[in-house]
Amino acid sequence: MPRRGENIYKRKDGRWEGRYIKSHNDLKALYGYVYGKTYKEVKEKLSKAKEKSIGKKTESTGLPFSSYAELWLSEKKPLVKHSTFMKYHNMLERYISPLIGSSLIEELGYDKISDFCTKLLQNGGKKKTGLSPKLVSDCLIVVKSIIRYVARRKYTIDASTLEVSVKLKNKPLRVLSVPEQETVLNHVRSMQTPINTGIVISLFTGMRIGELCALKWEDVSIENMTITINKTLQRVQTPNGPTKTAITITKPKSDCSIRKIPIPAVLIDYLTPSANGSLYVLSNSTKYVEPRTLQNHFKSIISKCQIEDANFHALRHTFVTRCFEINS
Repeated sequence: MPRRGENIYKRKDGRWEGRYIKSHNDLKALYGYVYGKTYKEVKEKLSKAKEKSIGKKTESTGLPFSSYAELWLSEKKPLVKHSTFMKYHNMLERYISPLIGSSLIEELGYDKISDFCTKLLQNGGKKKTGLSPKLVSDCLIVVKSIIRYVARRKYTIDASTLEVSVKLKNKPLRVLSVPEQETVLNHVRSMQTPINTGIVISLFTGMRIGELCALKWEDVSIENMTITINKTLQRVQTPNGPTKTAITITKPKSDCSIRKIPIPAVLIDYLTPSANGSLYVLSNSTKYVEPRTLQNHFKSIISKCQIEDANFHALRHTFVTRCFEINS
């Protein structure tokens, strides 16, 4: 059933059908339908039906969106990682509140939230050149979460806001070809430094950059041929701290990310564990290497090897691809 316009479809019987949210029950959308012989007829009926649906209010919140955003954020703080909390905080402060923070919740409908997304896509950011669809989509997720938060407090919201979406573009994954992989390996073999060892570890284990930066020799067991991953390192913003940003070392982003991974035989020649297990693998000292430093180092290697540009995460994609190729 082909689609044309906003929730308007042409049926197999030749008629046009329009769908809209007529009510909301415990955040579950209840749909209504209108029909007509032409697209234009259905569009007019759909517009009238939506107006009637939006007009049904049981109680006004009387508060602007920003007030509920602050309450929502304070409830989220003890439930999520600090880096996640700061991500929400920054999106609200930089992108969301300046555009819809002063609006009353009951003023927010499909059109206003859709317009909010369009403005971010076209004019968002410091340079007013527009934000990426992924970032706008993340902002929209936060907005919807806050609207659901308000609804749970028994206020009526315009459920059509939950229907807004942002179309994301699927970027092709960057995977090193076998010749590119060998070129990188030859380069790091010629300069076997601790930070270069990290590149080889990621290539043959698929470890994430934050996990690798947090890795200590006590996590590496040559005897058992395993690497234990139980923490990640990242730099996050600290608006109320003595500095703008700070390094945090926390558990990985999910429980399933805490794991033991096997050390492949090809990696053994690169690993020379320190007797001091508290030393970081990437520096072989008590000083950690930041993800940005490792990312820049990898970029410089890619440039020296004169191969197509890639970021550090491409090593993880490459590892998965090689595993798939071996098992296929």
